[in-house]
Amino acid sequence: MHINRDFSTHDIDVLQRQLRSKNVHIAGILQRCPHGYPAIVILNPENTEKDGENHQKELNFTSISTPLWLTCPHLNDRIHILESGGFVKKIEKYMQNDSEMSSFMIWAHVHYAILRKNIYKQFSRYSPLVEKYGDVFNAGIGGIREKSSVKCLHLHVAHFAACEDNVVGKITLDLLEGDKFCKEVKCENVFNNERSYSYQAG
Repeated sequence: MHINRDFSTHDIDVLQRQLRSKNVHIAGILQRCPHGYPAIVILNPENTEKDGENHQKELNFTSISTPLWLTCPHLNDRIHILESGGFVKKIEKYMQNDSEMSSFMIWAHVHYAILRKNIYKQFSRYSPLVEKYGDVFNAGIGGIREKSSVKCLHLHVAHFAACEDNVVGKITLDLLEGDKFCKEVKCENVFNNERSYSYQAG
């Protein structure tokens, strides 16, 4: 997967407000919403901290384990409503009873593991860790071990932007019935007030 590193300081500002954190280290933007704001990002496996004139890097294992994050406030909120309605278990049960869907998801988990390694190797100097922490790098979506389980719908939607075989992500988006992005441009209006948005990792 080609990583689009074309993001600005304005994008970082938006992401900090979306995630309600100043500690935002991204490698690129995978998808933008129709209004042009970051919706899904690729996290950088290294955090760069300024120390005087020097730049010190340290590994961020959250970014390594879960490199794709869904940041769009509207989409996060809509998916959170689905999860609160029990759709994690409903989709999981549907997948377990459908052999074709299960096959697609096995490949999706493999794709995620390969993607995780590739992102790490592109940005990190610590390549030997791939062998040392094989359990982290070889895990499925969201660090999952049991491939017939569904951990978090946000994670699957984020991955669907990079892998169409993630049918859990596709089903989740289909359940939203077209209500994927806001009409009121929340990420523009957030600059004009202190309104906070709920965030679900993914």
